[in-house]
Amino acid sequence: MTLFRKPLLAVAAPSFTLLVLVTLVGTIGTHIFGPAMPQAARDIGVTPSAMQLTLTIYLVGFAFGHLFYGPLADAFGRRPVVLGALALYTLAALGSALADSLGGLLAARLCQALAGAAGPVVGRAMIRDVSDAKGATRQLAFLGLVMSGSPALSPVIGGYVTALLGWRWIFYGLTVFGVAMLLMCLLVLPETRRTGDLPAKQPRLIEGIGVLLRSRLYVGYAFGGALSVGSTYAFLAAAPFIYGDLLQIRADHVGLYYLLLMLGLSAGSFIAGRLAGRISNRSGAICGALCGVASAFLLLAVDLTHEVNVLTVTLPMMLLVFGNGMVMPNVLTGAMSVDLRFVAAASGLFGFLMQGTGALCTVAISAWYDGSVRPTALLLILVTLAGHAILHYGTRAARGGAGS
Repeated sequence: MTLFRKPLLAVAAPSFTLLVLVTLVGTIGTHIFGPAMPQAARDIGVTPSAMQLTLTIYLVGFAFGHLFYGPLADAFGRRPVVLGALALYTLAALGSALADSLGGLLAARLCQALAGAAGPVVGRAMIRDVSDAKGATRQLAFLGLVMSGSPALSPVIGGYVTALLGWRWIFYGLTVFGVAMLLMCLLVLPETRRTGDLPAKQPRLIEGIGVLLRSRLYVGYAFGGALSVGSTYAFLAAAPFIYGDLLQIRADHVGLYYLLLMLGLSAGSFIAGRLAGRISNRSGAICGALCGVASAFLLLAVDLTHEVNVLTVTLPMMLLVFGNGMVMPNVLTGAMSVDLRFVAAASGLFGFLMQGTGALCTVAISAWYDGSVRPTALLLILVTLAGHAILHYGTRAARGGAGS
């Protein structure tokens, strides 16, 4: 069992580049299969709508996986959890490549999602393990910069692979990626959890979540941050219809506006990193949350004044995701600093709350959308105001130093 505890090569601290790659493992698998769905549906002999279930089940598994890995990594350490998850991820990717039925593909994708969730949960926790609050905020902000490109680039990669080699080669590629990551982690990923803080008994496996939920400070950071960041899913769900049907933007041009949103998110992450240590995590998060509230009211004003066009829709949404870029690293650092015994549980529970908020916003906007931007604006106002209020009142006791 020494192999699970210590890397094969003597390494004092994990490479930040390796932690970024570990974090990206699960998120890359989310959207890379999207362009291949029509071809896979024809190959397996199912309808395109049935093939959409492979994305739905991945999102569900990815969300619930966050809850599972946090307590596990706090109980048994980061390294064994990462290694086990990467092994399962690799096998699930290979299973997806070899699937000859929709049921088989769904089962493999679910396993892949559950395994992939370990990446962001444990990767963020390891960053906090080896950094103080200022350093963690900066590194998480940079991580946000990198991760903002994943939703934009992975479908492009998936599309080219599908066109050149076929949809199964997406999963063969993810299998190779999983093997490479597993080997790298075996070689050079050390354990970062302080062994003196590790719970000794199995019943403490879920204790961290209970402790965190009883903390007003954690609830403020995690629930407020999850609402603020998760609100973006409301616009993302409505965007294809707003740009395509309402604004009559060609389908091949819609992706350009998504890239603008990614630029806004990257700018917010960059500013958060630059301000780390100069302002508190609370202040940085609240400033970002206020950007989200302002963007929602701007979008409503655009609708009420009948000035709906590409510019007046895109600019407020760039402000929204800019705010998200500021919120994310600050609330993560704040949440993971509440109780250093349960850093991974704090990371995992936040991830679950954010994914859950995003899923609920997607369902709500799908049911409420009426062909205008008003339902999106109203939902954004409701969710961003709630996020700001919880963040503001839940973290009031944290006023003070930059690490607060």
